Amino acid sequence: MTCIIGIVCKDGVVVAGDRKVLRGAECSFEPKISEPFKGFVVGASGISGLMDKFLQEMNVWLSNPELKKKPIGWREFLYGLEDIAWGLFQRYDQRLSVQEDVEVGACDFDVLIGCKEYQDKAKLYHLYRNGFSSEVKGFDIIGHGYPYALPFIKTLYRDDLEMVQAVKISAFALKLIDEANIDLTVGGEPQIWMIPHKETDDARELTKDEVDRILAISGYATSVLQAILKI
Repeated sequence: MTCIIGIVCKDGVVVAGDRKVLRGAECSFEPKISEPFKGFVVGASGISGLMDKFLQEMNVWLSNPELKKKPIGWREFLYGLEDIAWGLFQRYDQRLSVQEDVEVGACDFDVLIGCKEYQDKAKLYHLYRNGFSSEVKGFDIIGHGYPYALPFIKTLYRDDLEMVQAVKISAFALKLIDEANIDLTVGGEPQIWMIPHKETDDARELTKDEVDRILAISGYATSVLQAILKI
């Protein structure tokens, strides 16, 4: 269970997510967004077992000696992820659906992908659990925290949004869900990636200090809402 937000901006793409991972009765905080392939940022949502299997299969596929002989492009990598998701869906969908002792929505699995298709163009894709991917033109949210983050992102999103603004909106929404205990499966320091259109700039993950500064500038989420009551 998780919450990952993807936003298409006029100067690039932002992918942000929480870090809380539930494994049985234990809770840990781990990065859920990674850059396994240069300029290709991947964030998966679903039960921890499926996320682990997806990332494991992705790394196995990337380590194939045949792929190292010939450099692969973004399209080939995207199709590879589609095949991995489809394979997991075929193998586990019915198994998870028929078991009475698994949690509700256990077979739900989605991936948000921010990639630099060309040197000067970043795009956002939603990869569904059945192995089909679709380009996102505005914004998308995956994971258990979807209904709680949606009102903030939908209200503040616009076509001319810049990445720095999208980062603030995403960090605020994720922090509010965590601080207010709106969804106990979502939490931890927000993890944020920026994939710029600019040809000379690579995709990069914001440091903890950068995220902390953004949150401090916008005010911690619950404090902002409490301040409204004083107006």
